[in-house]
Amino acid sequence: MKRRILAGIGVITLGLITSAIYDSIKSIPIWTTLKDVLYWIWNAIFCAEFTVWQIILGLLVLFIILIILNKLKGDKQSEPAFKSYISENIGGYTWTWSWKWNDTTNSWNINNLNPECPKCKTIMHYDFDYGLDLYKVNCPRCDYYAFKIKPYKDVEAIILDNVRRKRDEQENKKPI
Repeated sequence: MKRRILAGIGVITLGLITSAIYDSIKSIPIWTTLKDVLYWIWNAIFCAEFTVWQIILGLLVLFIILIILNKLKGDKQSEPAFKSYISENIGGYTWTWSWKWNDTTNSWNINNLNPECPKCKTIMHYDFDYGLDLYKVNCPRCDYYAFKIKPYKDVEAIILDNVRRKRDEQENKKPI
């Protein structure tokens, strides 16, 4: 955006310089072209006839642009500190995940929660064994296999609790 503004200023400056050179060659006063341009801009903006619907439409478009810019600006500034918390050893396995903003609930959710193989660090397949009534994992790379791994909901609850505890700990350290 800044480059476009600078490019626009450069084009205007180049136009004025070229106009001044042209005016001096033609023995016309230097400021004639500049005065004509400014007069045209004044008449185009302030002397134009607009209908009410054109003014309302223009204000509506301006309002929507401001909302979008504010939302984009707000999203970048409101990145929470816990977004860097993306792995943890829970129940003997390293779990990895990412954070994703949910516009429906206006909250951050855990996304792509997966256990890593303790031998080769590959993301393991996670399944529920209905016959044994427990969760199991297996590694597609080294064929590591394990039973009785924590359910996703439990791991997610532990992660969210860790985030809450860290937040509470930081709030208690702030001076009043």
